[in-house]
Amino acid sequence: MIVSDIRGVLPLFQDVVAVLEDARQRFLVPGGIMIPQRDILMAALVEAPECYSDLTSPWEKQFAGLDLSSPLPPILNQLHKANFAGEQLLTLSLDWGVLDYTVGAPDPRRRRIGLRGDQSGTVHGLSTWSRESLNDFLASVAAVPNFSSNVPVDASRMAAVFR
Repeated sequence: MIVSDIRGVLPLFQDVVAVLEDARQRFLVPGGIMIPQRDILMAALVEAPECYSDLTSPWEKQFAGLDLSSPLPPILNQLHKANFAGEQLLTLSLDWGVLDYTVGAPDPRRRRIGLRGDQSGTVHGLSTWSRESLNDFLASVAAVPNFSSNVPVDASRMAAVFR
């Protein structure tokens, strides 16, 4: 059995997938159990004016005639940790990848996804999060929750805010 919790906010950070794959290949016996068994990667477009303003307002001000806006594109096109409520989602959440650690998890980061607006609003960013499945056997025997909601269930969400 391999038990790990090295994924951080999202399982795609750093070399987590490669580390778990190495552990699976070297240490897991046939029929062995990995906990967690898989992560389901989720995404939705969000309306988050406060979060967006917190990122942009320091750079949109003029100071002694200086235009400080040049750092905005790189700032807005990187990951930022934020918490969003379900009503801030402008689209239904989309499963955009499954990392199944028991069979070798492919890296889905270069996969294209399509999100269609479910309601009107201003898109301030893309929220991504993951739902974990600890283990099919443990979930059925010990009634461990296996999250399958269409709404984010935890605060481990990241957003790429863009302009």
